[in-house]
Amino acid sequence: MAELEIVGFKFEHMRDARTTLGEMLMPPTHAVTLERSPSFSGFLGGEYVGSAGIIKIWPRRWQAWAHLTPLAKDCIRPVIKKTRSFCELIEGRIEATVPDGFPEGDRFARACGFQPEGFMRQFFADGRGATMYARVK
Repeated sequence: MAELEIVGFKFEHMRDARTTLGEMLMPPTHAVTLERSPSFSGFLGGEYVGSAGIIKIWPRRWQAWAHLTPLAKDCIRPVIKKTRSFCELIEGRIEATVPDGFPEGDRFARACGFQPEGFMRQFFADGRGATMYARVK
C-alpha cells in the first residue's frame, strides 16, 4: 500500500471531490480562510484522500473542520494519527460539529480524541441537528 502523503491545504485539492454528504459548496471567502489557517491535505498514490484543519475563533478557541473522501477508508489509521498529532500542537479548546445521521463523522471525531458535549438542534441551514465535540488541552 502507498504511504499517505501530507501537504499544505489548498482549496483546489477538494474542488472536485465528493463526500457521502454530497457536493461540497463553499464561497470563495471561506476557501481563503481555510487556506490561511493551519490545515493540511492527504494523498494516497496521488489520489486526494481528504483535508482537515482548524480556524481560530479567538485565542485558545478553534473550530475544526474535515473533508474526507471514501478513499480515506483505505488509510484511516494514518489519517487519524495525523489528525491527532496535529491537534496535540494546539493549546486550548478545539470544537468540531458532526451532522446528525453521520456515524462515520462521530467515529472519526472520537478516534481523533474529541469528546461529545451535546446535541444542537437545527444547527445547519437545512434544519439538521449536529453533535458538538470538543478537545481541550
